[in-house]
Amino acid sequence: MQIWKALNLITVLLVANVMPLAQTTHNPEEEVRNVISRFEVALQKHDVQGIEALVSQDIVVFENGHRNDGWQDFRDRHLLPEFKGSSTPYKTEVVRVETTPSLAWIFQNESCSYPEKRQLP
Repeated sequence: MQIWKALNLITVLLVANVMPLAQTTHNPEEEVRNVISRFEVALQKHDVQGIEALVSQDIVVFENGHRNDGWQDFRDRHLLPEFKGSSTPYKTEVVRVETTPSLAWIFQNESCSYPEKRQLP
């Protein structure tokens, strides 16, 4: 599903937006992990307002050759359609966080369980 493929890119964009805040803390990595955790909880709950609070209004998302420009475009043409078609739970684990004074990115593992397909008799 497209939402899982876009999650890593969204995470990079999200983390890039949190770096000015993280620069004021003693532990930028901890702040990045906190924002990612809040973002993923909102994503799992399909909490559009929670996601909006964490992303920039001028977010740009690239996925499968398509581009979403800005929060409204991303929300209306990507998130909402995905939320209607997907309810598969997944888990993520942040493996590594890299930070610089102006940018941060993460490496993470994702796993999800799909129900077994039943064969028809």
